[in-house]
Amino acid sequence: MSATLVLDDAQRLLDSAAADLVARRSPLARVRDRRAAGDETGFDRRLWKELGDLGWAGITIPEELGGAGGHLADLAVILEQLGRTIAATPYLSSIVLGAGLIAALGSDGQKAAFLPAICSGETLVAVGIQDGNHHSLDCSVTSAARTGDDWSLGGAKRLVIDGQVADRLIVLARTPVGLGAFVVRPATAGVTVGARRLLDHRPIADVRLDDVVVGEGDVLGEPGGIQAAVGRVVDAATAALAAEMLGSACAAFDLTVAYLKDRHQFGVPIGSFQGLQHRASVWHCDLELARSVVQDAVRAVDDDRDDRPAAVSAAKAIMSELALRSGAEAIQMHGGIGMTDEADPGLYAKRARVTSTLLGDASYHRRRFATLKGYLSTT
Repeated sequence: MSATLVLDDAQRLLDSAAADLVARRSPLARVRDRRAAGDETGFDRRLWKELGDLGWAGITIPEELGGAGGHLADLAVILEQLGRTIAATPYLSSIVLGAGLIAALGSDGQKAAFLPAICSGETLVAVGIQDGNHHSLDCSVTSAARTGDDWSLGGAKRLVIDGQVADRLIVLARTPVGLGAFVVRPATAGVTVGARRLLDHRPIADVRLDDVVVGEGDVLGEPGGIQAAVGRVVDAATAALAAEMLGSACAAFDLTVAYLKDRHQFGVPIGSFQGLQHRASVWHCDLELARSVVQDAVRAVDDDRDDRPAAVSAAKAIMSELALRSGAEAIQMHGGIGMTDEADPGLYAKRARVTSTLLGDASYHRRRFATLKGYLSTT
């Protein structure tokens, strides 16, 4: 991958095509319709099928395994456009995390069994990373122990994205020799999947594991030797989420600027008021700076740079704060109407509340960045 932070010709074409598809197939009004209908799936299956038909569902998966053989930078282009209308897809759960872990850790047989089906949308995979309030992989307390030729899993995973509809769960658990990754069927005895809704009205799962037995063929990689690979995949998912958040923040800005031009007060557009102009200008500059940071993080993942973890944490910390501020600015600049549920700014603000904490909030990633850069001691 090139170190440049601008889109190449192919990515510009992809960006245009994705923008057109999202505008036609998943406008913001559809988010409201799905919320009103009490959707239990958590994502738009029709949109996901169309993305699969275009070859975009498995865009980061090797061609020989059913994907398109692209890069995370290509996927980030699509995710930014999806973020603009808060369109829900299982990209993060099933492709970046699920397929990413199988591609990084799985045997040839496991890759052949799962990846083509994941890319086609036939199989959905969710990954259990977080045990409690802390996101770090080092905080995992879910355990896995040998029981003869099998493994027994015990513990719980919180905030499992799309876990309520997954055909397979990949559970990260602590073994006597270190971190392990295990493929679990939700219907397995001892597995309890409970769904709840977050502030943005999307469902998410909490998974409990009570003496869940899995076979040796359900183990991804070698327990104790997978931490680095898992870290790379989680970093990829974090950078991908930051790209989606950037799209949502930019859409909230565009929506607000249009309102400032259309809304009149005292016979003039409110956008002519200097105070609002200054706020919008600062907001615009922050979005452009954030774009560079997010694109750098995505390319750091693609190139597996030494500074990848720090670049990813910088992007997520910045976007977690900027997404929240973008939602707040959109609501405030819309005035009283911005506080109503019927107004679109509230949708972006609620989604920002969720995405700002998924895969680590700003505080977590600032601390991680500072530690990686040597500003904080690990002891």
